[in-house]
Formats: sequence, structure tokens, C-alpha cells
Amino acid sequence: MAKGRIGVMTGGGDTTALNATLKGIALEVEKAGCETIGIQWGWAGMLSDGAAVQLPADAIDENRGGTIIRSSRTNLRNVENGMEQAVQRIADLKLDGFVAIGGDDTLTVGAALGEAARATPVNCVTKTIDNDVGANAPADQPLNLEHVKNYYCPGFITAAQWLGVQTAALRTTAYSHGRIMALETMGRTAGWLALSAAYGHPDAIVLPEVKTDIRKLTEIAAEAYERQRHAVIVIAEGAEFEGAEQTGDEEVDSFGHKRLEGSSAWAAEQIKESLGVVVNHVIPAYLQEQYPKLDSVEDLKDQQYKDLFTTAETGDKARLVSCIIGWACETVNAAQVEGYGLSDHVEIINPGDGAALNADLYGAYERGEPWLGYQWGTNDPSLKLDLVRLTEPAYSDQCWFTTKACAYEDATILIAVNPDLPGRAPEIIEMLRNWDFNIDIYKAVVRWQGENPDADVNSTALWWLNNNADIWGGWVTDEAGEAIQAALTAGEKAEGWPTE
Repeated sequence: MAKGRIGVMTGGGDTTALNATLKGIALEVEKAGCETIGIQWGWAGMLSDGAAVQLPADAIDENRGGTIIRSSRTNLRNVENGMEQAVQRIADLKLDGFVAIGGDDTLTVGAALGEAARATPVNCVTKTIDNDVGANAPADQPLNLEHVKNYYCPGFITAAQWLGVQTAALRTTAYSHGRIMALETMGRTAGWLALSAAYGHPDAIVLPEVKTDIRKLTEIAAEAYERQRHAVIVIAEGAEFEGAEQTGDEEVDSFGHKRLEGSSAWAAEQIKESLGVVVNHVIPAYLQEQYPKLDSVEDLKDQQYKDLFTTAETGDKARLVSCIIGWACETVNAAQVEGYGLSDHVEIINPGDGAALNADLYGAYERGEPWLGYQWGTNDPSLKLDLVRLTEPAYSDQCWFTTKACAYEDATILIAVNPDLPGRAPEIIEMLRNWDFNIDIYKAVVRWQGENPDADVNSTALWWLNNNADIWGGWVTDEAGEAIQAALTAGEKAEGWPTE
């Protein structure tokens, strides 16, 4: 017969280390000749109607993530007579000791239970991927390492390793598409997890401990983009920016915490506004040919047009395929829908990545089906398909920084040169001032490449030059234009011509 009974519970978020921690506790309890009782569903299991099970060590797979006895964010102090119920529960289960596994919120309740149930020792095991539970030095005193309870909390190491890998993996996407990508991590007040992303070599990391100047972050992003044509930025969920309010839900959880989200989206939006991107809400051209009066976002309030885009998953609302999850435009597009008064008329669908967004549009286009969604000028479908931009109110700063019930601002393309170039080659500077390679020109190039899949960059450039002298002729001097045309006619290859 067991000498005693030890209760154990897990609270808060699940981490890879939880079952391993439970296994270690159960093994030690059994070595002492005692029995482990697993309290199910976190602190909810300590209420009078809670659930508990016997938890032998051999029933726990330490290599499996999560927690076998499950978890919750129940706060006994917010439940009527919650602490009294928990004390009675200890007596009813005949527990001789209790172990609470969790982070700051879970363990503050554990400490309170220890005060209330003095006859039964309550022990706390810190578990948090934020790595922010332990004894820290008071603000006015030096750090004494002998007082530090934890160097690393269970769960943090795995999360840190995973984040490093994901940050590195994100760079391949940023590189492939020439994007600046922001990755938001957990970390309300402690930046350990965001800092661990350094193993993935991002271009910048924003921590919650210090307010960040968004202008400086934009400079870093711009410098990285100029150097390598992409950038990756990691931002903690609790990051604060000078002059901006911290974003998140107005509602709070049972521990009084507001759910923080959107710090990375806000920062990405500011960077995007500074560097410029063209984005629109579009429909296929063939659809507008059928419904020529469908040409504005306001028309989506008209039942006959709204019905074109309804699906089983959206009910009586039009299906709007919006921005990719985690991108800044996800938040902006949602604000536009609300600003336009379309919340009762459209259901926003956010794809998981760019491939899913494009596949959704390509699939509908091939089938000739109605499609409503978000695209930007240089994205493949925008260049290859005949799409129609729905009319929106013109952009204005007043609109954009309040309701966002207006179109995105058109991007401004800036050309940077070495400071010595104007003096050494003024004719090149004049050519760059005259240069204009707009989306319509780019679209023609991309479509020709699609029709000629075997053509390389060299062949494509020659095709364009041979067929668009009226365009590039306006960029160069008459003398240079004649020399270029003569070289094209002779089939000459210019110095520095692309080879692949």
C-alpha cells in the first residue's frame, strides 16, 4: 500500500517539457513508495466538480509534447470560494503533498493555495517558454546569483531552438520573394524568447524591455533590404514603440492580462508605408464583363453582387480572400473592411502563405468562377491574369491614420546612386531621371516570358528592347539611342549584359 498521495497539475500553455516533468515527478514519488494523483485541466481540476486520475510513471510518455493531464487558465481566485474548494479538494483526495507546474500566473495561485492549505505542502515547478520565472535582483540592488532559482525554465530551451530554426527558415521565403518579413514571438515583458531567434540570424530583434524607435527599425530594415534585397525582423509580442500604443484585445483573461498581438503587424505596416508597396482589392476581368456595374467596393453591399461570392463556408457573406496570415496587410485589410461598412457583407479568408493565395486565384480563374480578393501589382497573378481593381476612395493621410476607409497609397520608387556618380557620369544620372518601368511595362515582359518558357533573361531583355524603342528611346540621348539601336540590329552584346 502506498505511503502517501501526491497531487500534481499543469497550468497555462503546453510545452514539450511537460510530460517529461510529470514523468520525473511520478518516478520520484514512486521511489518514495507514494502514489501520484494527476489533477486534470489545471486549476479547474481543484474545484469541487474537478477531475483527477491515478498517474503511474509508466503511463507517461516523456517523449511526447503537451501534458497528459491537460491544462487550463482557470484562476481559483476569480471563482467564488475557489480557494476554499481547492483546500477541500486536497482533503477529499487525501493528498499529502501537491505540485503545481506552470508559469507566473499558475504559480501565483499555487503560492496562494500554499498559504490557504498550510497542513499540506504545495511545491511549485516553473514552466514557461518566456523563461521569466525566477528570483530577479531588485531594481536598486546588484544581482546575486545564489538567489537565482532558474537559469532556464522547462519549455524555454525547446521553444528557443524551434524559434531559431523557424527564423532561419523564414529567410528563404523572404529571399525568394524579395520581402521584408516580420516574425512575432511570445514574450510579454521578457525578451528571452525573441532574443533566442538570434540563432536564426535575423536582421533585427525587437525586445519588450526597452521602447523602440520605429524610425530606427525602418532604417535597419531599409539598409538590410538595400544590401541583400530582403530582410527578416523578429519582434516580441510585448514590444512597445515610441509614440504608439501597445496593441491587443480589450478583453482580459482570468488573470487580468490583455492578449497582446499585432506589434509586428503595426511595425511592418509602418515600414511598408515608408518603403512603399502597391496593393488592391480585385476581381477577374471576365466577371466584370458579365457584371459591368460591379466596379466598386461599395457594390459588395448589393445583394446581387454579394451573392456571386458566397460559399458554404461564408454563408450569406461574400468570400474575400485577403492578406496572408501574419503580414501587416492582414490587419490593414480588416480595418478597411470595417471602415467601408462591409463587416456584415464579407467574410475575410486569410491564406497561410503566398502560394495558397495565388493557388486560390489561379484555380478560380481557370474554372471561370467569381473571385474576390487582395493582390498587389508585382505579384504573379496580377501580372499574368486580367484582373480589375475595384474602385475605392482615394488615399489620404487623414483617412489612412484614422479609419483606413480608402485605397492604399501608391508606392514611390526611389533610385539611389553612389555620391560620386553624378560628377563622373552625368548622362547616366539623366537617364535614370527619365527612366520609368511601370507595372504595365513589367506585365508585358512577364506575359511574354510565360508564352516563351524557354527564353532566358538575355532573350527577354532583347525582345523588350527590340519591341519598345518608343519607350526606352525617351530615357537616353539621341546619340545613345542610335548606338543602342545599331547594336540591337547587329546582334551585339553590351558589356555587362546578363548571362543567365
